Amino acid sequence: MKAIGYVRVSTAHQGDSRGGLDAQIASIKAEAARRGYELEVVEEIESGTKRRRPGMDYVRQQLNTGKAAVLICHRLDRLMRGVRDTLDLHADSTRYGWQLVCCDGDIDTTTPSGMLHFTMKAAFAEYECKLISVRTKEALAAKRAQGVKLGRPATLDEAVIELVRSHRLKGATLRRIAELLQEQKILTATGNTSWHACTVKLYC
Repeated sequence: MKAIGYVRVSTAHQGDSRGGLDAQIASIKAEAARRGYELEVVEEIESGTKRRRPGMDYVRQQLNTGKAAVLICHRLDRLMRGVRDTLDLHADSTRYGWQLVCCDGDIDTTTPSGMLHFTMKAAFAEYECKLISVRTKEALAAKRAQGVKLGRPATLDEAVIELVRSHRLKGATLRRIAELLQEQKILTATGNTSWHACTVKLYC
């Protein structure tokens, strides 16, 4: 049986550091191996509040057309941050006959109690997202009041960006471009030589 794993972080900085993505991938791979599933992993750097995301759109297309039978995520909030969007995802799973597995706890949406648990987790994910948004705005406002200049400067050399785009125009995959940059020991924006598909995507 083929499963598709979805991992997500919200910011480019999180994606570049890989910490959050790698932890999610390890969790998903372990779960897929335990169940004996063939696995494809999709990485995305987008806010979970966005309804349309390229990575998630691809995942749903694979599931809804029968190319994958199971969706595995590290936690439910990695998929969606809103109750409505999460329930829409569940509606797809019911309509097209695929399953959802969350690594942080059993979710069985085929039973009334399982559906209740699923809906409650979706509600808490949305609530947590709103709390984070409020706290972030308050923290940024405090920093601005102190005269702190906010924002992460784009430090990647323009020539590297052009190189990435050139490889992409020639049909190279994001993963292959990352391999080429690593082979040439070209530095990322954070000054290391560890390139990944999600990092390359930022400059395409």
